Amino acid sequence: MSCLSISFRREGNGFTLLELLTALTLLAAILLVIFSITQQTGNAWKSARAQVDAFQAGRLAFEAVTRTLGHATLNTYYDYFDSGGRSRRDSGYGSVDHYGRQSDLHFISGKTLVTSQVTHSVFFQTTAGYANADSYRNMPTLLNSCGFYIVCGQDILRPAFLDSLPNAPANPVRYRLMQFLQPSENLQVYAATSGTSWFTQPLTGSSPPVQQLADNVIALVLLPRKSTADAASSATSLASNYEYDSRAASSTSTQFATQNQLPPLVETVLVVVDEPACKRLESQGTAIASLQASLFQQSEKLDSDVSTLESELIREHLNYRVFRTVVVLRNSKWTN
Repeated sequence: MSCLSISFRREGNGFTLLELLTALTLLAAILLVIFSITQQTGNAWKSARAQVDAFQAGRLAFEAVTRTLGHATLNTYYDYFDSGGRSRRDSGYGSVDHYGRQSDLHFISGKTLVTSQVTHSVFFQTTAGYANADSYRNMPTLLNSCGFYIVCGQDILRPAFLDSLPNAPANPVRYRLMQFLQPSENLQVYAATSGTSWFTQPLTGSSPPVQQLADNVIALVLLPRKSTADAASSATSLASNYEYDSRAASSTSTQFATQNQLPPLVETVLVVVDEPACKRLESQGTAIASLQASLFQQSEKLDSDVSTLESELIREHLNYRVFRTVVVLRNSKWTN
């Protein structure tokens, strides 16, 4: 019996070193692309989230400003004045010379009311019903002094003990929209029948009655007006230089149109940037700070100044939102 010897030759079915290197290179390239897409998606999500948070807070702050401003009151009445412009409540009052508007309250807006303020600020009285004392609570029509302004700096309301903690988060420099709200039991406007000490003194005290409404608000613009017509028209603006003071008195028997009167309207503009933009402003510095000091000085340039600020923000690749509306002061009883 013969044996038949059969041998099988196994063909090589493995990968060569070159093929393995090529496959690994392709795999690395694919992983790099996936990682890059994931990173870009994450960065885009973080940026979008920062914008949403900043702009949502900015919108809420804008609504708080406009809502509170719309309820400003001055409680104007008529009184007798002497030839020197003093009313019957003033010391040294002489003989009756004329009849005019009078108010114990105050509405004032302008560019230099608060130390180191950014752009504009406003202070007034409103029936917010806010009080610290238990005996005054649950009285929604109590009178309060209120105001809004922007400062740039660290958070002054941050508890001091945080700075002593290990790995405590930094207290960054930011533009901050602040609200001044004086409790009814501490109301000082009646004691200060002239000037601005009713809000300047509390603001410089050891415990100022303020709270932070929003971060990253870089501009607050306030233009008192008497018409819904074009704001650039001198016929509609009540403050050509944005300065309005209901306590500013005339030296003659003819009162200023703004004396002891609330403006019927206040055009309000709020400009907000997101957190990454504010970090860049803090670390790098841009032309924004100089623009803030030079813009919004004359009311006829309001539209062009807003456009100039927007152009600079776009040039610096900073994400921003502009909130703008005309607030109706419902308690205004304007007479020319």
